[in-house]
This record gives sequence, C-alpha cells and structure tokens, in this order.
Amino acid sequence: MARRHDALSGPHFFFERRLPYAPSQTPRSPIQRELVTNIPSRQFAWFLLALAVFVFFWQLGHMDVWSDNEGQRTTPPMEMLRSGDFVIPTINGEDYLAKPPLMYWIIAGVYYISGVISPFTARIPSALCGVLLVMGVYLGMRRVAGEGAARWGALATLTGAYLVETGRTAELEIPLTLAVFAAIAALWIASRPGAPRRQWAWVLGAGVATGAGILIKGPVPFLFLGAAWLAMSVVDAKDPASMLRTAGLWSLIAFALETIIELWRLITEQSPGFPFALALAVAVWVYLVLRYSPETAKPHLYRTLAACGIGVLLALPWGLMVLQRMEPGFIASLFYEEALERTYTASDINRATPFFYLIVLPFMTLPWGLLLPTLTSPRRWAREGLTYRFCLLTGAISVLFFCLIAGKETKYILPAVPFFMLALGSPLSELNNRLLGVNGLNARDWQDRWLQRWMPIAASILGLITVAGAVYLAVEPPRMTVLLQAATLLGAAAVAGVFYWRATAKRLTAIFAMTLAVLMAGVLLRADYYSGERSGKAIAKTAGELLRSGYHVDAHFPRFYPHFAFYVRKEMPVELDLADIRRKLNDDAPYFCVIRKSAYDMLMLGEFEEEPQLLMGPETPRGLLLVGNQPLPPAPAE
Repeated sequence: MARRHDALSGPHFFFERRLPYAPSQTPRSPIQRELVTNIPSRQFAWFLLALAVFVFFWQLGHMDVWSDNEGQRTTPPMEMLRSGDFVIPTINGEDYLAKPPLMYWIIAGVYYISGVISPFTARIPSALCGVLLVMGVYLGMRRVAGEGAARWGALATLTGAYLVETGRTAELEIPLTLAVFAAIAALWIASRPGAPRRQWAWVLGAGVATGAGILIKGPVPFLFLGAAWLAMSVVDAKDPASMLRTAGLWSLIAFALETIIELWRLITEQSPGFPFALALAVAVWVYLVLRYSPETAKPHLYRTLAACGIGVLLALPWGLMVLQRMEPGFIASLFYEEALERTYTASDINRATPFFYLIVLPFMTLPWGLLLPTLTSPRRWAREGLTYRFCLLTGAISVLFFCLIAGKETKYILPAVPFFMLALGSPLSELNNRLLGVNGLNARDWQDRWLQRWMPIAASILGLITVAGAVYLAVEPPRMTVLLQAATLLGAAAVAGVFYWRATAKRLTAIFAMTLAVLMAGVLLRADYYSGERSGKAIAKTAGELLRSGYHVDAHFPRFYPHFAFYVRKEMPVELDLADIRRKLNDDAPYFCVIRKSAYDMLMLGEFEEEPQLLMGPETPRGLLLVGNQPLPPAPAE
C-alpha cells in the first residue's frame, strides 16, 4: 500500500539514519544546525553529557535521606546485603513487597562494589538514569527532527525542575522513565519500514526495557505502552485528523464523567468501585484505531503485545520465587492495594480532581511547560512530521488516562515528560531561529504571539526567583560553603538575566542559562535544608550505636520509618505499648526509646519513680525524641 505524503502524514522517522521518503520541509540552514552553543553536533553531545553529569551528580550526597519514599529505596538494598536474601525486600526485618526489586538489586550492587552505604551511593543509579535519559532524548531526536529541535528538547528535559529533583534522589521514577522511554522508542523504530529481522530485534529491545520497567514498578509501563500503541496507530492512519476529532470529543465526555464522579465522591464520600470514565476513554480509543485503521493498528498491536510478553517473561522468575515463599492471598491483596485500588479509589493523601495533571504539568517543567499550549496548534500539527505527532500524542494520551485514575501524584506522569519535551523542541528551535534572524515572528499567528510573550514572562519569573533566593540567603544564611556556592549560582542567574535584556538574538540561550543556574541553586539549598537536625539522622545513628553496643533500645513507631532504618543500620525492636515503655524506663537496667513528640506527651501522663531523661530531639520531619533512664554513654573512640 502506497504511503501518503500530505500534511497529515509526515515523512520523518524516529531514530532513522536515512529517510526512505523525501522530506517535505525545506533544507535546514547552518544556523539551524548549530543552535545554542554554535558548536558541531559531536562536540555538543559531549557538552550535553558533561552538563547532565554536573546537573545530576553535583553535591548528590549532600542531602540526608529524610523522606519515607527515599528510605523505602535505600534501606531494602542494605538489608538484602545484611541478610543475603535478594528475593523478598525488607525494612527493619519486615517484608516490604510494595514494589519489585530491580532498583534494590542495582543499589545493593553499588553498595557492594563501592563498599560504602551512603546517600551518595544509593542515588548513583537514579542519577545515572537521568543522564542516560537526557542523552537518549538528544541522540534519538537529532536524526529526524533536526539538530536545533533535538538540542532544545534535550536541554528542556535537562532543566525540568521536577525531573532533576527526582533524579537526584534514590527514587524509582527516573529509572522507570528511562525504561519506558527506551521501550517506546524501540517500538517506534520497529514500526518503521525495514527488514523483518531488524524490526524484531528492536521489539526484543523494547521487551527487555519493558521487563526492566515491570521489575522497577510493576504493571505501570503497560499504560504508557498502550498510549504509545494508540499514538502509533493514529499517526500512521490514512485520516488521523477525523479520528482525532472523534477521539477528542469522547475523551472530553470521559473527562466530564470523571469530574461528575469526583464531585459525587466528595459529596457522598463513597467510591463507585469501578473506573467508568477510564474504561470509556480506553474503549473509544481502541475501537477507533481498530475500526478505522486496522492496517496500521494491528501490526503495531502485535509488536506492542510481543514487547509486553517479553517483559512479563523476564519478570516471571522473580514472581514465581515470591509465590513459593508467600501466601497467594497476600500477593492478591498486595496487587489489589498497589495497582487496582489506586485506579478507581484513592486515599486522602493521593486523591485529587481530574484537573490535577493539567495544572501541575506546566509547573513540572518551568519555564518550558508554559509553552505546552502551543502544541495544540493545528497549523503546527499540519506542518510537523510523524515524530513530532507521535511524541505529542504519546504524552497527551498518557496524561489523559492518568487524569481518569482516582489516585494522583505528580510522579505518576513523569514518563510522559520526555515526549512532551521532544515535541517542544520544535517551537523552541523555531523561536531561536527567528531571534537569530532566520525568520520573523508572525503577529497574526496566535502561537507566534504566545512564543514572543513567553520570553519576557519566563525571564521575569526566573528573575523573581533569583531575587527571592538572594533574600533567603540574607535572612537564613546556611553554612559558609553552601552560602558561597548558592550565591555564585544566583549571581550567574543575574548575569544571564542582564544578558537576556541586552542581547536580543541570544534571549533563548539566556533563559536556559538562568533556568540552569536557578535550578542548581535551589537543588543545593534544598539539600542543605534537609540535612542535619531536620533529617532525623543524628537520633537514628545514635540509636544504632546503642544497639550495636548491646543496650536495649526500642522504637515506638506504628509503622517503622524507612529513612530512620537507613541510618540505624541494625534491626530495631518495636514497642507500641506505652505502659511497657513506662515500666522499662522505671527499671534499673539501662533502657532507651525513640518516640514521637505526641506519643511522648502521652507517656509522661503516667507515674515515674524518676522522670525519664530527654536525650535528643525533637527533630523534624517526624518530631522524634530519644529518651532514656540514664545519660547517653560516651561515644566509642574512633
């Protein structure tokens, strides 16, 4: 069947070295090939790599492990090495199967190879995945969208505030984002014309990446791969415009239905027990692509299902080992709580309106996210190629599906962000070209007016943040080394701001420089804020030293805090009965207890022969106290 070459089926192919069809766009000028830094492509790749390593690894270990989320990733690998059990993750000796173990295995490997258990070594895998993700965006995009679009897409990804913040912690989201990106990119390559052996080799690669994603965060990759399948089927269809109009209308209906359901849930405090809106949206999209473009949808579906099958086979051995050791009822209950329940019900902690992701998405990638509305331009859709459309639809459909899921957290849609940044590379490249005088801005085109007005708004926002950072340093000065580094970065942001107003042709480059400097200053100050007393590290390390010295130390935690276990480095007894704690404090035998301030107030309502000694605390974020019936013993000499 002959391939169409009209405004709605562009010629560009993802990751292709050669284009089998003549491009519809005009040849790119030398200026377009040398954007941002005016250096050749190979040198820019090395520059981008060095910049990505700096962004993700600079002061990586400065911040303490203070949150439960990060503690849930840093503690199980440590306990795996201690127990020798690499099948069932544990926290303080208790089974912790909320997430699969691939990330734990990798972090445990870093611990073992380096011989050091620290925040820095725990964060190395996530930071490395962040570097690989940025390089993948650039190296994947440059062959089809042009050097300028690829550079700006990668630089926007690199300076996305939420992505960088997450990549500098030992979390699952950036490794998952890399796995999803690699799987979808490989499937897109496999869908392009070529030898069958080559196509199925890419499908195999997609399956391996899918397996990694499953072993990182369970079935989450399937949703993104499903969105990518729909996107591939639409962009390769004969008439994608009419199909998108119908799908868009029904998506709005599903969105309205989810809004009504959420209002009903707020009024009655009852969940419907089934994701009706999500089911409607998925059914409509699947029906449309299978009904109106089966010649493109079915081959894409077979390859996607093959990748998912390979991924499941790779994850199956671990799953079987878990089934041998755990009761089937426990596994079913865990799967229901961690996957199904969050689809149509949610706790008060992660429940939000269907508009949640539409609001947070632009702020996740400030200042670039403010340009996302330009991607809705029909004129841009008509003149861009398949790669742009595929990336835009993959991100949009993914976000749509997550909007129709009850449980909502910002990190859930992080795997969609690189696809939006790839699509944003085009308008950013065009804007830079126009600033350099290649083309002028069209005052009659709303997206050109948006691009033109975005620049002073972005520069003003970054300038305000720079001033706010300087005020913070003056009011709450950190340690001298941190103060000097943060002041230097904010000074660089101020210089870039001056450059923005004085050099019109380089305004976009100045905005990038301001974003990078402000982002790194914020990263440093945040890391310093959550270190020392605010992290609870001191109490945890003291409790661990007491345990290793043979003292009786209890924890009064209804749920043991993972970040606390990371610093204790030894299994710690849990005592929930305040009467027993009071009795032990009244005994003559040395006794210590780590307790929250609220529970300590209740403990002190009882009678004591001699009032317990408050030895350490309270410390944030949990208001922890260390109490005992005798002073702390002297620290062992090093």
